[in-house]
Parts: sequence; structure tokens; C-alpha cells
Amino acid sequence: KKRITLSLEDLKKANKVVDADLWGMERQALALMVRFPDPLKDRTSNVRSRIPLEKKDLRGRSAAERMQNVVAMLNEADRFNSAITLAIEVRKDAEGKDRQVQALYLGLGHAYYADQGGSFAGVGVPGEAGWTWEVNAELGPTIRKVIDIYENEEKAEFIPVPVSIK
Repeated sequence: KKRITLSLEDLKKANKVVDADLWGMERQALALMVRFPDPLKDRTSNVRSRIPLEKKDLRGRSAAERMQNVVAMLNEADRFNSAITLAIEVRKDAEGKDRQVQALYLGLGHAYYADQGGSFAGVGVPGEAGWTWEVNAELGPTIRKVIDIYENEEKAEFIPVPVSIK
């Protein structure tokens, strides 16, 4: 049998490699979280607060703990992306007035929103600096119906809605 021996120096070198890679992964995780929609930002806020922002914040944090934070964020993003999520949010109308709406996210790819009456509505898409929202009042009744079906207030049926893929 071959015997493997590792010196303390070998372990320290390996740990430095892991630390360097982890730092990069943490930067990527933070950059991704900026692009998350608000409901997912809320779900990952605890993880985000545990990711070190500066090198001095690394003191006392193990590689295992740091990797768990990155994995937890990715797991939550994957879970969100695999589901339809309904959230109550605030959007600005054409006059710049805040309006409460229900936003229906189709994973991380597209979202629709409408107020309770269906008169104020629009579409959201992910972008480099977060989600961008476009008012589209014509979609109001359609989006309202989709939300009502999602909430089991209406019978299920096929409702065509516009989707733009970039």
C-alpha cells in the first residue's frame, strides 16, 4: 500500500488556493444577487450579509462556512427559477405615483404585474443592474386573469401572454 503524507506546508498551500477561488466565487455571487428580483433578494438577504465584502472580513471564517454561503445562494436561486412566485410589490405609474401590484414571476426569466382592478399592469425582465419594468395597460385584464387563476379564484385555462427572450 502506498502511504500519503502531507506536510503542514502542503495544507497551507492548498488552503491558499481554495481561499483565492472562494473569494472569486463570492464576488460572482454578490454580482448575481444584484440582478435578483426583489422576492429573491429578500430570500437571500441572510446569505448576502454573511458573504465578506472586504478581505479584512475574512478573519475567523472557515472555507467550509464561506462555501456554504455560496451554495445556499445558488440553491435558493435555483429554487426560485424552478417556480412561479407571486409577490406584492410597488410600481410607479406614468405620473410617478406608487401603486401596489401583484407581480407574478416565471422563474428568473420574466414577470408580469397588475393592480387589483387590472387597470395598471406591465411586464418585468431581468437586466444587468436588476429588473426593469415596463407599463403596459393593455395587458391589465389578461395579467389579472392569470393572477386570479394562479390564486384559484378562476378556473384554469390557457392564457397567451407576450414573452420577449433576449
